[in-house]
Amino acid sequence: MMVVDDTLALRLQLMEWAAMPTLTRIVVSHGDIIEDNPRQALRESAASLD
Repeated sequence: MMVVDDTLALRLQLMEWAAMPTLTRIVVSHGDIIEDNPRQALRESAASLD
């Protein structure tokens, strides 16, 4: 979060991705691939932003 200047914009972007009905997985550069309900994972990430 040290490099995020606009948490509102990030939250909105995460919610936009979460709304994509064809989203089946999230592949990140670190950690595990998210295949179990990736849309919910994005919504939870968005909600966790201050």
